[in-house]
Order: sequence, then structure tokens, then C-alpha cells
Amino acid sequence: MGSICLGFTFCKASISLLILLIETNGLPLITRELPTPKPAPKCLYKGTTYLEGSTIKSGVTVDGCKYALVCNPGTEQ
Repeated sequence: MGSICLGFTFCKASISLLILLIETNGLPLITRELPTPKPAPKCLYKGTTYLEGSTIKSGVTVDGCKYALVCNPGTEQ
């Protein structure tokens, strides 16, 4: 091959890497499956579907208190 190893550890690592590349035909060893996309949590309110976190309705009560109805699907009971 014509290369000179400068240190035993470096030489050993170089040979190991070369053997690994030959055994795997240069293909990466780590293969990750892409996660399957999960559907976004949704709420159904009066026939309309809302995404999680979206404001469904907001306003001010007669005594001046602000309110907001927000989609928070949580767990079904």
C-alpha cells in the first residue's frame, strides 16, 4: 500500500477503518428509520376542528373578565 505508520495506535486505527470500509463497501453503518409522523392533536368544537393550542373563542364577560377557550385535547375520558 505504500504508507508508513507513525505510531502503533494510529496504524491500528487506520487498518481497522480500511477493513471496515472494505467490509461495508463504503456504506454507512448507521441506518435510522425515519419516524412516522404523528397526527397533530385536534379538538372538535361545534362541528369545527381546531389544532392543539389554537384559540377557539375569546372575549370579555359582563363583569370585565377576559376569557379564552383554547384547544387542549389532553386525554379523552
